[in-house]
Amino acid sequence: MLRYYTASVYIKYNQKVLLHRNKKLGIIIPVGGQIKKNELPQEAAIREVKEETGLDIEILNDKNKLLKFSNSNELIKPVHIMLEEVSTGHQCVDFIFYGIADTYILLPQDGETKELFWLSESEIVDHKHISDYVKHMSVKLLNY
Repeated sequence: MLRYYTASVYIKYNQKVLLHRNKKLGIIIPVGGQIKKNELPQEAAIREVKEETGLDIEILNDKNKLLKFSNSNELIKPVHIMLEEVSTGHQCVDFIFYGIADTYILLPQDGETKELFWLSESEIVDHKHISDYVKHMSVKLLNY
């Protein structure tokens, strides 16, 4: 079994959620990717969003101040941690975050997909090529 760790971000701006068509898988999913060695999940989330969209985002948390002590700090909690079957014998542990953008203008880096979509709740729910899983997470963000 091949298992790796990823961070995904459902991003909201003006009551729309940003999704993209993944170049490798060909499916419509949130922005995200693999967590690099020595990278924290929230750092990977922010990096992936910047690379894939050009956006600077604020990651939403439970509105409490994060705990900080002299030798340990609380991490931003993902809204979900999911074990996802990518293909036979291939899984990812996905740290899922919700984020807020301050603009709709997208500037993906070279080599990143250009198929990025700001979608309303009705567009997401009615879309034939978005999985129930992604629909659920997107609608949950819009009502967060």
